[in-house]
Amino acid sequence: MALMVSACSVALGLVGCSGSIDKLPQATQTTAARAASASTSPTAEVRLTTATFVQAVTKAMSTTGAVRTTLLLHVGGQTVTTSGLARFGDRPAMSVEMKGPAFHGTARLILVNGVLYVSVPGHVPVGKYLKIKAGDTSPMANSFRQTLDSMDPKKTFAALGAGLRAVTYVGSERKSGETLVHYKLLVDTKSIMAAQGQQMVDGLPQTIAYNVWLDSTRLMRKVTFNFAGVDALLSTSRYAGVVNIKAPSRNNVVN
Repeated sequence: MALMVSACSVALGLVGCSGSIDKLPQATQTTAARAASASTSPTAEVRLTTATFVQAVTKAMSTTGAVRTTLLLHVGGQTVTTSGLARFGDRPAMSVEMKGPAFHGTARLILVNGVLYVSVPGHVPVGKYLKIKAGDTSPMANSFRQTLDSMDPKKTFAALGAGLRAVTYVGSERKSGETLVHYKLLVDTKSIMAAQGQQMVDGLPQTIAYNVWLDSTRLMRKVTFNFAGVDALLSTSRYAGVVNIKAPSRNNVVN
């Protein structure tokens, strides 16, 4: 589990490691709006560079209210799947599901109003959650909050800006009916972890290369990376502005 947390924290953060079973509404546009968006697509006109990448992607993320993601980590012959939903803005909330041998089933994290609810098989009864109050500084609380902090796009791209060393345009490709623009990023590991308030982890390389795919509005759609025996694929299914993430009922919270 420690390796998974370290991998999530350093993996650009990028709205990563988030999950929920809430239904995310499909954003809609008029035909005229779609045509206008396509005709003024910034990625179709200007390729991003080392100097412009973070600012452009941060600006695109600032217009979104929520994102649904899936992260697949292949570590030591095992696979950990993290999926779900994160809500941004003045009422941030997150709901996460993690599946893998380390969890002996499905672990769940919910963050609402600064309060973290954790359900890990073997540590709490099935369907129950341990409540971690806002401001709790215990090692367990810090570990889970660091994982969830990596989902915050503002914190993520601020950290990325501190560690970004090079951005290379690779090309564009069609996927599921849309054009994605592929960039390769070289990131200084120690700098990006320090910017997220974390110490450098033994065994990590000095730099990590990420492959990042952006859509026509410069929203991140896919990220891949490989280091220290970890293969990772982070993907987003859709972005939207209104989602509903709720805390567990009182009956399902244990001390």
